Amino acid sequence: MMKFINKNKHETISVCIPTYNSSDTIVGTLKSVLNQSLKDFDLIVVDDASKDDTINKIKNIKDARIRIFHNKKNIGCGKNLQKCKDKARGDIVVFLAGDDLFDRLALEKILNAFEVSKDVGVVIRPYFWFIGNNLSPVRVTRQFKKNTIVNIKSDFNKIIDVISLSDQMSGVSFRKKYLNFPFDNQPFVEMSSAVMKIIKDHKAIILKDNILGVRIGNNGSMNPNVYRNSPMNVWKDTLYSVFYENKHQKLKEYILKNFIAINYVGLIQIKNYGTLPQLLREINYLIKFRWINVFNYKFLFYVFVSLVTPKNILIKLVDVYKKKINSKIINKINFDPGFEI
Repeated sequence: MMKFINKNKHETISVCIPTYNSSDTIVGTLKSVLNQSLKDFDLIVVDDASKDDTINKIKNIKDARIRIFHNKKNIGCGKNLQKCKDKARGDIVVFLAGDDLFDRLALEKILNAFEVSKDVGVVIRPYFWFIGNNLSPVRVTRQFKKNTIVNIKSDFNKIIDVISLSDQMSGVSFRKKYLNFPFDNQPFVEMSSAVMKIIKDHKAIILKDNILGVRIGNNGSMNPNVYRNSPMNVWKDTLYSVFYENKHQKLKEYILKNFIAINYVGLIQIKNYGTLPQLLREINYLIKFRWINVFNYKFLFYVFVSLVTPKNILIKLVDVYKKKINSKIINKINFDPGFEI
């Protein structure tokens, strides 16, 4: 079994927090970083022209490790991630959204993972979703029994694990010297495209522990403008652009059919916050990319529900399902942000 022991005291960490209108949550997010068991780190906040009180909330927290940068105009998620990375001083760059929370051992576990090998380019984690200030999980990603090393020669399903866990920026960590390319500014794949590029040439480690809690709130996926381009097609184009070589043909096809084209629950998101033409387009891509979906009962169920249920009712049903059902059946997550929220 792989042992995670920090033998090299010289590698340093930069925690990068890109923010936009995060005044309601940023204080808690910063507390979860400042209360880490690992105390020696650089903390950068790059605000993307927020219209609320985010900057003042940050300035009220007096800690010498915090450096604040403010964009005069909104530059978008991908470009803001790039600015965060450019401002980072550490060898390891750890990203955290302005409304999410770290477990107090998060940075320690991330750093120990990178110390396994100098060829580790990215460390990724499972996580859970929570609502408001209640840390009871209402949804969880796939869980893992042990820390796992993955590279481009690994089983395709292991590579899918790495890519699928990069759908949220928070808790995705890179060895900075390997981030020698700009972040994609395309919605949905800003972080995933970077992870794909890293895993082509370097190792990834999936942590077994849920070091991250993702707060469900008014985020970018609730903005209808992000669905102008099909999320599924954006993922597909990114996949084929990164793994463009013929030697990766089987990998591309496998990921497309066994990850991208089985995201049936995405139809609910588009129905709730997009338009009917955007929903029909996504259904079409689900069939185009994986025609056997037409025989899949889950696909048919989500198509039926998304087409038949009125938007206002479906939004309420999703909320009730998360709070009243999922929260009761999901196992307790061992998670301590280091303070009372």
